[in-house]
Amino acid sequence: MCTLSTHQQTCQYCDQVRIHSGAFAGLEAIYQMGDGQARAMVLIEILSKVA
Repeated sequence: MCTLSTHQQTCQYCDQVRIHSGAFAGLEAIYQMGDGQARAMVLIEILSKVA
């Protein structure tokens, strides 16, 4: 898995990432792209997760 943070970004398109904080903490996602303002777009598959 790659690393996303405000200081460093090592992710590339389609890398697997794990969300560490916020409402989606603990979920895994697929990195799509950075937006140039210390944010990233990821795809999260939540419908297949069992609550």
